[in-house]
Amino acid sequence: MTVGTEESPNLSGLMNDDEEREDFTGVKKKDLTKKQRQARRAAKAGDYTDRNLDGIPDQDQLDWDQVAAEWQWIRNLIDEIPKIKEIFEYHVAQGSFESQTGINNFVNDIIDSDWWKENGPSAREAFAIRTSDPAAYAEMLDDARVAVQARARELNAQLDSATLENMANVYITDNWAQRGYLLDRALADKIGVSTGPAGEFVPGDFAEQLRRIAINNGLNFDNEYYLSAVRSVARGLRSEDQWIQDIREQAASYWPAYADQIRAGTDARSLASGYINIMSRTLEIDPFSISLDDPFIRKATTMLDDAGNPRPMSLYEFQQDLRNDPRWMNTDQAVKAQVDIGAGILRRFGML
Repeated sequence: MTVGTEESPNLSGLMNDDEEREDFTGVKKKDLTKKQRQARRAAKAGDYTDRNLDGIPDQDQLDWDQVAAEWQWIRNLIDEIPKIKEIFEYHVAQGSFESQTGINNFVNDIIDSDWWKENGPSAREAFAIRTSDPAAYAEMLDDARVAVQARARELNAQLDSATLENMANVYITDNWAQRGYLLDRALADKIGVSTGPAGEFVPGDFAEQLRRIAINNGLNFDNEYYLSAVRSVARGLRSEDQWIQDIREQAASYWPAYADQIRAGTDARSLASGYINIMSRTLEIDPFSISLDDPFIRKATTMLDDAGNPRPMSLYEFQQDLRNDPRWMNTDQAVKAQVDIGAGILRRFGML
């Protein structure tokens, strides 16, 4: 039986001179079965597509008006990413969207793409939100700017507007909210020593903490020391606790009588507070003006016994030693003591 005898007379009028054209399957029309030819004619007459000529109209998976609003980002992804668009157009040409297998192949090619590999889940989610709901993404960006600025202030990092904007976007796409160490590393190179109106050092929170610990243990470092400490912490090279312990180790060697307490977290100034208070009362000076480097404080806290072991001076010994300081002679206590001595002498001679 030939193809020509299989045709019904009432359908022969629909045939035209495109007998040799290929259909979507790549098979020449003259090699189609009777059912396939009928399906092709029906699709043409009904103005629908039937790519596999099975007599069932195809569902147009490329009609974006049919796509739910929440999937708009897929269309944006295809439009904005050249490599993804290339993959998409390839699968359209292959008819991949006519079967679940073809769709799976399309998805697999997307997952294997450089774009997918270079952009993690957070970045892909951010892209979806940015392209489907710009207002929501703008709110996320505002929150990200606030978070980046807050951490920058803590680290004393200086950011211009362009850098802040870039970091805010990366804060979202790289999920810095849950991976704060990445934000710190990004800010590390921006950390600097800022100055106040009078040119004084204005440290960040951690730098200020280190500076206070150093001062309260009689140590002094320049600004570069604190800057390097903050940067190393931001880069993840050392922890804050390690820097603090370094300072305490140095202080412990500087105050051997209090080494164990200093290593445990007590500052030398607190341990020497008894001497500071006695000195303040005896010399009638502000206790906050008394430095741990004051010769009297150093002498009292670093004395050794005959065996060479640390033996801090007693508070009584310390007060007596202070009265050898020329400053004591100008205090009200010294003047009163001199008056009392003079009055006592006069009384002994019956002159008062």
